[in-house]
Amino acid sequence: MYMLDLGLMEFSAVKTTGKAPSPRSWHGSAVLSDTKFLIHGGYNGNNALSDTFVFDIDTNSWTEVTLPQLSVPRAGHSLITMDTAGRHHFSDEDEDVDMDPGSVSRTLLVFGGGDNEGNFYSDLTTVAVEELLGAI
Repeated sequence: MYMLDLGLMEFSAVKTTGKAPSPRSWHGSAVLSDTKFLIHGGYNGNNALSDTFVFDIDTNSWTEVTLPQLSVPRAGHSLITMDTAGRHHFSDEDEDVDMDPGSVSRTLLVFGGGDNEGNFYSDLTTVAVEELLGAI
């Protein structure tokens, strides 16, 4: 892994800890917070991937995250996080709990892609960023 110093416009190697993602292309990436970003899916030259990793820039550490919402192998998909306001539903022992209508949370949106075997997706999957960070 390399880091670009935007002031000097120079790359330097980053020593990381934890299980890093395997080499891949056509993966999705999104910023989760000021110190964490996510890598999901992609293509390893043989198969579409369904794994998810979070990198913490404060500790230079990788953590693999497993969530059912992100279990479909996909490559060439789009990821974005966005602030969402108003009513949000989180399951609390099979009961929906509404957040304060004035509150704001962040949501990861996963759209499209395919399995590199001829199947293309036009679905949208959402995951609360709080849930992702809680799985670390």
